[in-house]
Amino acid sequence: MAKHMNYLAFSNKLRPQLAFFGINDLETVAVFREPIDWLHSWYCYRKKLSRRGKSGHAADYLGAEIDFNIFVEGYLRENPPAFAGVGQQSRFVADKTGACAIDHLFKFTNLIGLQAFFASRLGSEFLFLPSNMSDQIPIELSPDLRRALVQKFRPDYDIYESIAC
Repeated sequence: MAKHMNYLAFSNKLRPQLAFFGINDLETVAVFREPIDWLHSWYCYRKKLSRRGKSGHAADYLGAEIDFNIFVEGYLRENPPAFAGVGQQSRFVADKTGACAIDHLFKFTNLIGLQAFFASRLGSEFLFLPSNMSDQIPIELSPDLRRALVQKFRPDYDIYESIAC
């Protein structure tokens, strides 16, 4: 269906449509990344789009002068600039109360476990092929910004640390 649908959109839009057709016994699955690594991935992705000139949105533009620290400073603002407006993972998996509502959460570092999960549900081998890979730009983050991110990401870290697999 939709690769990047948040839980609320699924619950409010897709689940009722599926229920109309008698499809009610559904389980939700999501991959959750270590929060600072997740934000760094967004930074790398937007840098890649900017370098290749493939960005169709002003929000995706990251000029050469925008390093990860500047990206994080923008992200931490009350009203982030367009280039740093990427949301927050914990909101992606939350119900209307703000609690994580996903049935099966997997850490990004455990894609083999996710693969096995899908294989068991589908009854056949399931293989993930790499796609949408960004260049890996080393993380060079000031200690003050790291502390501020850890504080902002407290809901994300609570979820991440609760994931068993």
